[in-house]
Amino acid sequence: MPSDDRVITPQLIEEAQHGDTAAVSLIYQTYLTPIYRYIAYRVSSDFDVEDLTMEVFVQMMHYLPRYEYRG
Repeated sequence: MPSDDRVITPQLIEEAQHGDTAAVSLIYQTYLTPIYRYIAYRVSSDFDVEDLTMEVFVQMMHYLPRYEYRG
């Protein structure tokens, strides 16, 4: 979970789905560190940690248009 006061809302996700780069950037900035730390805890290679973290966000962008908020 994000460690600061940024909140990802259904509206923000919808904006990202419609190509709002600021919304995508906020999602990225909010989750980059927690995802990186999660992967780093489980993977020993720094290169692999960075690669896997990047892959998470590549997959997010791929599936973002199909995402449906379910509360």
